[in-house]
Amino acid sequence: GCGNTGTLIDAPGTTPGNRGTALSCDGSNDGVNCGYSNYDLTSELTVILWVKVNSATGVYQTLIQKSPFVNPFSIQLDGQNYVRTCLRTTGNTVYLLSKQKISSGVWHQIVLTYGQGRRSIYIDGNFDASDTLTGNLSVAADKFTVLGLSPVNTYPLRGALDEVAIYNRLLSAA
Repeated sequence: GCGNTGTLIDAPGTTPGNRGTALSCDGSNDGVNCGYSNYDLTSELTVILWVKVNSATGVYQTLIQKSPFVNPFSIQLDGQNYVRTCLRTTGNTVYLLSKQKISSGVWHQIVLTYGQGRRSIYIDGNFDASDTLTGNLSVAADKFTVLGLSPVNTYPLRGALDEVAIYNRLLSAA
């Protein structure tokens, strides 16, 4: 949306989504290259997506990542289906793991926010975890964003993604 288009990587499928049709990834190298937009990110960010993971795989599964070096964000599932986020700011690069893991086979809304020095994770509309960071977002305009695997074709998702949105502002929990 908003003038951004994606290119399919390795022929992902479709599946019934949270609303309408979702992207289905088989855990090999399926995904979407969302291009080189920097989304006008500076000091605030909100990423919203819906995910239905097939199972915990014992390894990371990437939901979305901007740049191979996380410039400035990444959302993954760790091997036990905890939500693992990474933010790179001008002050530091820090990972934050959710306190709650998501269950397999059902849709979950994941929200990552950053603004006013605070990063937060929400799962299914409920606050889960937060930390503080310093600096503005470290954005690499010459790096692309990928859904379903990392930009270097690692940590593929075994599941589905739907309704992915990236905002250059901090949305409220309401």
